[in-house]
Amino acid sequence: MEQYQYQQLPTPTSIRLINLDLKPDSDTLACSFEFVDVHCSPEYTALSYVWGDETSKVPITCDGKSISVTSNLHDALEEVCERKGKTRLWADALCINQQDNLEKNKQVAMMATIYSNAAKVLVWLGPDPYSDAPLIFAGIKVLFEVTAAIAGAGGKFKRFDEETCVFHWEVPDGTPVLSPFQDNILFKPDEEGKARIDRFLRLAWFSRTWVLQEVGLASEAVLLWGDTEQNWHYVGITCMFLLHYCKPLLVRRGFAEGFESIRNLYMAFSTFAPGSTFFHLLNNARPFKATNARDKIFGLLSHPTSRTISMATWRPKNWKTYDRYRQLAVRCLSNYHDVLAWIDHLAAEWSNQTSEDEELPPPLIEADYNRSVEDVYRDLAVSHVDRTTSLEILTAVQHIPDSSMPLPTPSWVPRWDQYIGTPILGLYSSSHFASANRKAIVSSSTNPDRLIVRGHIVTRIVATSCLLDGSSFDLPLPPDGIHGPDSPEVHKFWDSNPFAALWLASKLGKLHLAGHQYPQLLHEFAGSGYALVGPHSSIYEAYIKTWVNGQNFGTIDDFNLKADAAAYWERAFYGSEGDPVIRDEDRVPQSVYEARWRRYRDLMANVCNKRKFFFTKKELFGMGPGALKIGDWLAILQGADVPFILREVEMGRDQNKPLPPDLKFELVGECYAHGMMQGQAVRGRELTRDIELV
Repeated sequence: MEQYQYQQLPTPTSIRLINLDLKPDSDTLACSFEFVDVHCSPEYTALSYVWGDETSKVPITCDGKSISVTSNLHDALEEVCERKGKTRLWADALCINQQDNLEKNKQVAMMATIYSNAAKVLVWLGPDPYSDAPLIFAGIKVLFEVTAAIAGAGGKFKRFDEETCVFHWEVPDGTPVLSPFQDNILFKPDEEGKARIDRFLRLAWFSRTWVLQEVGLASEAVLLWGDTEQNWHYVGITCMFLLHYCKPLLVRRGFAEGFESIRNLYMAFSTFAPGSTFFHLLNNARPFKATNARDKIFGLLSHPTSRTISMATWRPKNWKTYDRYRQLAVRCLSNYHDVLAWIDHLAAEWSNQTSEDEELPPPLIEADYNRSVEDVYRDLAVSHVDRTTSLEILTAVQHIPDSSMPLPTPSWVPRWDQYIGTPILGLYSSSHFASANRKAIVSSSTNPDRLIVRGHIVTRIVATSCLLDGSSFDLPLPPDGIHGPDSPEVHKFWDSNPFAALWLASKLGKLHLAGHQYPQLLHEFAGSGYALVGPHSSIYEAYIKTWVNGQNFGTIDDFNLKADAAAYWERAFYGSEGDPVIRDEDRVPQSVYEARWRRYRDLMANVCNKRKFFFTKKELFGMGPGALKIGDWLAILQGADVPFILREVEMGRDQNKPLPPDLKFELVGECYAHGMMQGQAVRGRELTRDIELV
């Protein structure tokens, strides 16, 4: 059969739709293309799917000619055809000529309209050979409907009992309500159930960059796994709920990361995060995959924040779709009351709007597949700096930790196709303002790979810890007996736990590193046979803040820096024996104590993953990037909320001489430096040094 040849689209706003049917007297799929205008098209369903193995192709008939599609797309088309009969679809691999970059550029620019105008977005998760979908989707449906009913009646969540898998609620009149889920596969799965959940979380669709916009812009989205359907909002909000109220259980079973991926996918275009920006979207999409590295950017350009920067200035076309679910969804957010008030206010404004929104400004960057990946990433960074008069986007620079390879050029451009699992310190609800809230001053350069910014070089790094890992901060003790500070179990913490080991680095109370003395981090408690700590000192306060980014992450509910850090401290240095200074009558219940030290552990593990603790020549300490090395510089860059670590390009320079004004630097990454986070280094100082980043 003759191979199909794509015809040129008749107008700049034309798209192709597929009229799909089974070929008479054959199992072969048959379709025909229909050319329509994207702004006045007939009703159609948009298909969201993973392309799959491009070496595994299956022929279908299109307008009487043969065209090959991946086997996964073929399965999706076949399932849709069997369920719905003759239907009108849009699927990117067929409806866009993938060999024509000019057409791809234009069609990608219309993706927002294509998906938002679709009557429905049908998500093909793939075949279901183990019949997992009926059980998984049933568990999701029951949890969603029960919790939504209680939340809709004004119920307040009190606690979740992990042993019995019972949720404890309280309705407005004070009556307690119990929601048992011990028979739900999501809570107490047997080995077969765990395998089912694992297969669900590993479905490739949940890890692809393009799908964020495909379901995020939908007026209605339905997941299809094998022959079983489920409402996308049910799945997304269930993941939000489980992570908010049951995360320790998910962590222990190894499911937390998978549920987080689905939650982030669902939240990317939702109205439940009205303070989000395009930078938030870029960062949240970082773990998602794209075959073409350019699509880590191009796949997000349909989001209005690529034009407006902030969600708060945008009225989403499908906001009513999300609005139906907000009563439950916002209760799964840490800052529930603030967000609910904000969303209620925006919903009231949107309800009163009768006209279309004003035309949005152009996106930060246009999709162009003829440009190199490096040029696309660099141009996005420059455009973001220009549009925001901020260096915020530089905080996303995360080089491969402890790599023996040189830093890439240009070093100041974030690589969105690399993900190392380290959160951005200055991103979420940042209370840091290291450059005293001053706008960025950027000078022009004849070399597009160089960025000249205004800043202040503070001090040199003279010592670092090893590369930290989020799994290093647990404090497990045997459940039997009392294990105090003289026990081998607690002594093990002092060697293997970075928080304890670094504090106890010198029993003399001084750290002698790189020929320099550091502030006293240790206090010998009179009369004791082991090293204890002064928990009321300023060094102690600085120390506990540094490990959690100054408590600048609001991801763990009820976090209390002093109480939670004190509980972790007691566990690390006194084990289950407890601090002898604390009177019995002042001790909190064991359950409260356990919750406190675990909260500090969880936040510390999140902040410190793939980072290094460092000391500077000016007796500061902080938390830096994993690529940090001794000899790097701590710097403040005007227009950024956090300090940065820089590296001299000219090696072998006489370190006793002042820094030459024309010295060039590589950007190693952002950092937390206690005493530098509130503008202390720049107050009363006019920053006059131009720092050239290469």
